[in-house]
Amino acid sequence: MKIYLKIILLILLFSFLTPFLVEAIKIGPIIEAKSIEEIINVIVNFIFWTALALAPIMIILAAFYFLTSGGNPEKINTAKRIIFWTLIGLFIVLLGRGIPAIIKQILEGGPGPGPGPGPGLKPAQLSVIGDINGDCRVDMMDIFAISRKIEVKEGDPDWDSVKHYDLNGNKIIDECDVNIAANVFGWVCE
Repeated sequence: MKIYLKIILLILLFSFLTPFLVEAIKIGPIIEAKSIEEIINVIVNFIFWTALALAPIMIILAAFYFLTSGGNPEKINTAKRIIFWTLIGLFIVLLGRGIPAIIKQILEGGPGPGPGPGPGLKPAQLSVIGDINGDCRVDMMDIFAISRKIEVKEGDPDWDSVKHYDLNGNKIIDECDVNIAANVFGWVCE
């Protein structure tokens, strides 16, 4: 009976993780990439989707250690360490979503973090696309805000409060919106 339960749990876990793994394994874009920026974007996307697939597994593993610890402080500490390092890894991966934009700025001499408008902005402009929190600057906080709302679409209960996160206007918050914000990372308005 236990073997059947394990098989069912593995099938459920695999079916839950399949979309993440499919997104991570898309190899076509790296073959079709025409610039270093596109190659970096493909690699960062691979790492991002792989991390999103592995994080739940690590949390389940930590829960297993915690539930089977029987009061053993060593197993409890192992569970805590697994959760801690999984969260740190997810934080680093989320930071990594902005790396292509930063590298592009360095290579192309794009807008710096200093005051003043970025390219294409008028001095009197009060906002810039991608500035989600309204601080007049596109930074990691804006990218994190969009990333946390991925898959929210028109008709969802909280759509009215986050519809301005839909930067491309396709009525769903997706990775395209994150990429738009990442591409204008560092832009400021006056």
